[in-house]
Amino acid sequence: MADIVLSTGKAVFKGNRIVQATHLCAIYVIAADANGPSKVGITTDILSRVRSLQTGCWMPLYVYDFRLALPKNMAGMKFNLAQLAGKGAAMAEADVHAALADCDLRMVGEWFDVSPEEAIAVIDKCAALGEYRSVSLCLLYTSRRG
Repeated sequence: MADIVLSTGKAVFKGNRIVQATHLCAIYVIAADANGPSKVGITTDILSRVRSLQTGCWMPLYVYDFRLALPKNMAGMKFNLAQLAGKGAAMAEADVHAALADCDLRMVGEWFDVSPEEAIAVIDKCAALGEYRSVSLCLLYTSRRG
């Protein structure tokens, strides 16, 4: 088991599954399969979020990505990592939702008619053009046990 330690929290991975997640706010991509549709949102607790979504979905849901989004220019800033992560995640979510909606890909709420791979590419593009950088915290998490 490898630990990824952050100053105010940590994500613990066992293989490619998240066992314990950071409690820093981050942007996520969740989908039932690699073809989409994909849900793009933010949360401080990815495990609880995917479990709550799973309750209303007949197919197993997977977290394809879970990323911190931190402001690029932190020079001279006094900050708390949790506040910084929350601000970055909110900026990233707004940019990604706007980009996907502008392409008429919004289905309902935070669900978009794109594959998880395409959603992640939009997050990367928005980060490159935006005022934040993103750092992936996971490869894959399934809500199914076993």
